[in-house]
Amino acid sequence: MPNHAHVLFPQLHSVAVSHSKGLIATACRATTPEHAGIKLYETSTWQPFGQTLLGHQLTITRIAFSPDDKYILSVSRDRIWCLFEFMDGKAVIY
Repeated sequence: MPNHAHVLFPQLHSVAVSHSKGLIATACRATTPEHAGIKLYETSTWQPFGQTLLGHQLTITRIAFSPDDKYILSVSRDRIWCLFEFMDGKAVIY
């Protein structure tokens, strides 16, 4: 079986798993805002879930789900943090 990890996760930098184990959040090395996003995947199908969560300028260094999986907190090398809330199946940034 070919290894596609380098295609799906180029220079993977941060990973978090939801407490329900239903979602995995990933972030790769980024030098531009359009690459500094969090991608979510459903663990039951390994398919993307929703849109890429944007809000950072540089590489995201940490991702964490809240205990109830309602929020995702991220921090990055741009020295800011972003808080995303899941509402109606979508993530909204604060």
